[in-house]
Amino acid sequence: MAVGSVKEEKLLLRARLKRLRCPHLTKLLICTCKACEIPYAPTLFQLEEYCKSKQHEKCPFYLQMREYEVTALVP
Repeated sequence: MAVGSVKEEKLLLRARLKRLRCPHLTKLLICTCKACEIPYAPTLFQLEEYCKSKQHEKCPFYLQMREYEVTALVP
């Protein structure tokens, strides 16, 4: 299979996926947080308020993780 045809296939696939997607969807974004023991997907509010700013230290999950780390160090 030629390299050009692989690129063409990828472009066709992207075009098909765009047609299948809801026209009102503006951005598909999946972020996960590893501050918890289980995978956690923050809400859009949490992403804007905590994760993407210097306010991340105020995030409840970040605070919980920091508290756990401190108590693990205390004998």
